[in-house]
Amino acid sequence: MFRMCVVLLIFSSIYTVVVGALVTVTGHTGERFNISCTYESGYESNSKYLCKGDCNIVNKVIMVKSGSPAEDQRFSLSDDRTARVFTVTITDLRLEDEGQYWCGVKRTGTDVYSEIVLLVKQVGGGAPVIVTGYRGERFNIRCTYESGYESNPKYLCKGECKVIVVKSGSPAEDERFSLTDNKTARVFTVSITDLRLADEGQYWCGVERSLSADVYSEIVLLVKQEPSYFSTTETNPQSSSITVSDQNKSTDAVSEIYICVED
Repeated sequence: MFRMCVVLLIFSSIYTVVVGALVTVTGHTGERFNISCTYESGYESNSKYLCKGDCNIVNKVIMVKSGSPAEDQRFSLSDDRTARVFTVTITDLRLEDEGQYWCGVKRTGTDVYSEIVLLVKQVGGGAPVIVTGYRGERFNIRCTYESGYESNPKYLCKGECKVIVVKSGSPAEDERFSLTDNKTARVFTVSITDLRLADEGQYWCGVERSLSADVYSEIVLLVKQEPSYFSTTETNPQSSSITVSDQNKSTDAVSEIYICVED
């Protein structure tokens, strides 16, 4: 009977209730990042927490818990009981914050968990560069990088960087995108032919590194129907141009923007 009790205790300690599919989220160094965790009705008054790594052990690493200040003051937790969502906020996101996390709801017996994988990307210094292109034109994004990265793979990704739009050495899924790398000038260029309204959004010039986090610079691409300086009878979208330093009109057929990727 004693042996049976021990076995039952062991199985009880490794049993976990996981709700929902794994969620992968991406943040960038230095930013304020929110992790939102939903829970079911009936748990409004239960204690909530975020733990890192293996939460299915006695000495789990709890990053922050409702009603208690976190040991790492960059972490805080707020609980919206009406919406049944508790939010963990991480200020000054760091590379070491990357990893597996669990949103936890404390219960008598076994807690309820939902799994989150946080990816943290390193961003070069400086504010994001906002650029404007025009529908139908050929648009170039030129990304400079530092010495030593000539042989590293380069890429352009969109949004949270879950989607790599184009990468050096590989054809893009969307054939309108292409990438060339001038290793002598340390500039890689992403060309977008037939620019579309759907191309608008946040992008990242990325340099892949094997032993540390990739290096990024942020771009926000705005896509307009046509240059505002054309009259209604002159709607050729192939004649617009823009650079960061010069907003004057031009009849060049290609728009170019230079982005610096810093370590």
